[in-house]
Amino acid sequence: MNENKNFYLLINNNSGVHIVVGTPGRLADLIKRQKFNLGLLDLLVLDEAERLLDIAFEEELAQIFGNIEIRRQTIIISSTLPTRTQEFAKKVLYKPIAVSSGQKSNLNLEVIQDIEYVKPENKLVDLLEALKKTAPPVLIFCDSKYDVDSVQEYLLAREVDAVSLYSGQDKNEAAEAVRGFNKGKKDVLILTDIVSKGLELPNVKHVISFSLPREFNNYVKRIGRTGKGGVEGLATTFISKSSDHNVIYELKEMLVQAGQSVPSFLQVLKDPEGERIRCHFCGSSQHKTKNCLKLEQKKLRDIVGYNDEKDKK
Repeated sequence: MNENKNFYLLINNNSGVHIVVGTPGRLADLIKRQKFNLGLLDLLVLDEAERLLDIAFEEELAQIFGNIEIRRQTIIISSTLPTRTQEFAKKVLYKPIAVSSGQKSNLNLEVIQDIEYVKPENKLVDLLEALKKTAPPVLIFCDSKYDVDSVQEYLLAREVDAVSLYSGQDKNEAAEAVRGFNKGKKDVLILTDIVSKGLELPNVKHVISFSLPREFNNYVKRIGRTGKGGVEGLATTFISKSSDHNVIYELKEMLVQAGQSVPSFLQVLKDPEGERIRCHFCGSSQHKTKNCLKLEQKKLRDIVGYNDEKDKK
């Protein structure tokens, strides 16, 4: 394997390059400099599409797709189907088929939700108390490297065996942190949403959100780290005045739908977008029409002119 930061080539000595894995910016740059071409491309996979578009990679992605002149299979993986992703799909896909694995608000019923309102100045003390709720292993999610460092420093000073994981960390150090946590040598792993992607972290008993994420989908992914295999898990979430009100309200809705206890400070919370109503498209009472995944799939099909009956002929 040849490795150059965010670019990988998996090579078969007899047949040349079979697989290229890289970030859009790096790939577009190498194509522009004619280091390789996509003339024999059979399969293109775009992972975390909505995130790549959110961080302004659309121009680089357009360059990559613009250099593909042959028919190929394209797989675009996205946890949601926002309008921007649909419009991008309209430009680059031919007769797409949308495959979903459920609504974004699906909740693992094996996970008990414990929502706590905390003051910023008391968060670290409250965190220490939260760790007493279960035995390890425990995951602590933070929004930034600064918070990761602060939490780890605080816990180590109180003799909690904690390791950290964050963007830009030395690869050997990161691998050792994950290895120690998975083998039970470390009780607590502190990390951010970004670095958690793709990590295998089995047997997690407790997930603590030191800060509520800015996107509700990330919250669902966090709590999905525990409560696996039919074993009950616990998720403790800290919210404060600075937490995003839209995410807080979606959290409240999730608790109601799952039949779990809703704290009094959440019960009085009103929808920032007004009263939510039954979906007029699919009839569900769990989301608004504008949040309907089935409607988003239909819109995507309509955008590209996909017709099931016509394509069966």
